[in-house]
Amino acid sequence: MRNLARIVRIISGVGIFRAEIDNRMSCGCQLPVKLIFEFISGVVCAKGDSHKKLYFSELLADDTVLNCVIAIPLLLNLFAADPPVVRPDGSRVSSDQITQRMEQAVAQAKIAGIGVSILQNGHVRYLKTFGYADAATKRPLTPETVMYGASFTKAMFGYTVTRLAEEGKIDLARPIATYLKKPLPEYPKYADLDTELRCKQITPRILLSHTAGFANFAFLEPDRKMRLHFDPGTRYAYSGEGINLLHSF
Repeated sequence: MRNLARIVRIISGVGIFRAEIDNRMSCGCQLPVKLIFEFISGVVCAKGDSHKKLYFSELLADDTVLNCVIAIPLLLNLFAADPPVVRPDGSRVSSDQITQRMEQAVAQAKIAGIGVSILQNGHVRYLKTFGYADAATKRPLTPETVMYGASFTKAMFGYTVTRLAEEGKIDLARPIATYLKKPLPEYPKYADLDTELRCKQITPRILLSHTAGFANFAFLEPDRKMRLHFDPGTRYAYSGEGINLLHSF
């Protein structure tokens, strides 16, 4: 009965311990050994004082050895399993299932290298890389590999612009032409727009919302020239050119 009571106290403390370091673990951090011992010291027999702290040497005392032996496997089991990823429909999928499916997809599509990260509620729930950073040299892709961010950076850029707007440093409704040092067509990249008067209607808000009328990129046009396909602000058409224009000032 005495040992059973100890086990009950250990299990009851697991929830508190889990809540204390859940954020650290969900972000992929290692569980510090010191924290394990702090947990054990707070849960195992404290002889009536729930706030008593035991040092490492005390943990090796005969009266607490059994508690340590019981607690450590419980902790390892608690943190061994990764938290499941919750799909939009509420169903759950484990890290192992995601890994298995990704390995199949990489093999079938003959992908040289790919990194997958799943974030939920501000925490990283899954992070794994597959394949190579350099297929020619067989250099493996790792979570530390620096990769080209491409359009993932648009979200950060958009956030930065809106913060500048909140601080009054940029007016989202003000035509970009008024921010530039010279007319837009006088910049070499936008020379094709020399007769396009609708450019004067374009604002930062229009560019951020991908409603300026540009193609995704001018080099995708049949003649590789920059043009507007509709009146700014009237339709949506995803455009890297629009975001790049906003970068320019």
